Amino acid sequence: MEKNIVPQKGYPLKLLRSRGFEKGFSSETLEAVKGIFDSWIDSRKLLKQEKPDLVIGTGGFTSAMLLIAASLKKIPTMIHEQNAYPGRSNRLTSKFVDKIAISFPEAEKYFNPKKTFLAGNPIRNEFKELNRDKSREKLGLKSTDKLVIFMGGSQGAEAINQAALYTIENYNEPDIIYYILAGKDNYKTLKDKIDSLDIDKSRIKIFDYYNDMSNLLAAGDLIISRSGAMSITEIAACGIPSILIPFPNAAGDHQTFNAKVISENGGGVLIPESQLTGELLLKNIKNILENQDRLGQMRARTLEKKILDADERFCNEAYNLVQKIKKN
Repeated sequence: MEKNIVPQKGYPLKLLRSRGFEKGFSSETLEAVKGIFDSWIDSRKLLKQEKPDLVIGTGGFTSAMLLIAASLKKIPTMIHEQNAYPGRSNRLTSKFVDKIAISFPEAEKYFNPKKTFLAGNPIRNEFKELNRDKSREKLGLKSTDKLVIFMGGSQGAEAINQAALYTIENYNEPDIIYYILAGKDNYKTLKDKIDSLDIDKSRIKIFDYYNDMSNLLAAGDLIISRSGAMSITEIAACGIPSILIPFPNAAGDHQTFNAKVISENGGGVLIPESQLTGELLLKNIKNILENQDRLGQMRARTLEKKILDADERFCNEAYNLVQKIKKN
């Protein structure tokens, strides 16, 4: 992904030879070990060529050797942990770097508190200028309409899509509007199934991908979603009540930790995918939507977790770190 996006934005891109370790031992384990040495060589070469004032890592084994090499050369270093439970690479490199930016307070206990600061996840500017009334007007919603959003991530989520299908078939009330973001791989199959249902489909919108997420989330009354770091960040920014279904195969089960940031503060409900059924999801949807006081409380509790100035916090700490090292 980076190989395509970064050059398009006009930034130079240098690639390091590296690969992560899979579970268990296999021939790929040997390749991963070789990748450590290759990455170390590439990192030292890159630092010698570029002579950076600061090296920042955002997790993943690609950044690990570069951060360690920079630290040993006394170059200022910083990492950013996007999730509530840190990945293995950030837990390793945290022992070498000068500063650690976390996105959720729950991650602080895994790091040295003297080096750690709360930054949040940088979020697009449109999430900083939200107006719920205008967003709902843009979507053509009436004041009495309740907008329910199903979102399984960029690739979609079959379990969420199936639960969505059960919900719209059994809860087709005149004031409920459904937006289903099915993902490109599941879009046609789910659309065909919805088209075959003997229900009023005028209030059901299905998309493979949705461009204006800030407007949609601001207008929404409830979202059923995975709990990746940016999903949680955007949900908090909009204050939308949520039912969160973590991706069960996420590294270190970090999506469950992310979901708990919202659910344990009263802003959402966490349902493990292993327990997810259409009946259970529909029961929770009804319990939330049919209780206006609870909806309001969940929205307020979710907004307590929003951080809109993560970019400024991160840049200020980075600038101060470089200036401090230069003075010394």
